[in-house]
Amino acid sequence: MTTPTIYNKQQLSKMIENKNPTVSFVKPKHTKSNKWDNYLQIFVNDCAQHFISCLKCHSILAWKPNDGTNVMEKHNKAFEVLIKTTRPLGSAAAIDDLIPDPTTISKEIDKIYNLCKERLMSYLTTINHFVFTQVNESYDGSFRI
Repeated sequence: MTTPTIYNKQQLSKMIENKNPTVSFVKPKHTKSNKWDNYLQIFVNDCAQHFISCLKCHSILAWKPNDGTNVMEKHNKAFEVLIKTTRPLGSAAAIDDLIPDPTTISKEIDKIYNLCKERLMSYLTTINHFVFTQVNESYDGSFRI
């Protein structure tokens, strides 16, 4: 009897990209969590792989049965942040909505800055004319232009 082949993420990605007929996506039969509503386990030749696929973004995530739903929960949080930070230019958003936890600021601030910068640059290229006005406040409290 041969040992089933377990593939790595790159191999699975290539197989999925090439629409390999041996690859299948299956929802586990005995799941207790509703987190599985957005995920399917990846199989090759009816052999379970150590990966799941997100139905929303088609990401391939490393997963083993002992992981439970931790991988899904982390991916869902990251996905929510991504959705919130890709709002159209001009829509108002509270900083608490963009950054769900104060400890993630150092990780997310560069991404948010670059995203906002790209949006602003894209928006400015659509404008034919614009004027910048710089206002300075002197030490005595008066303003000058």
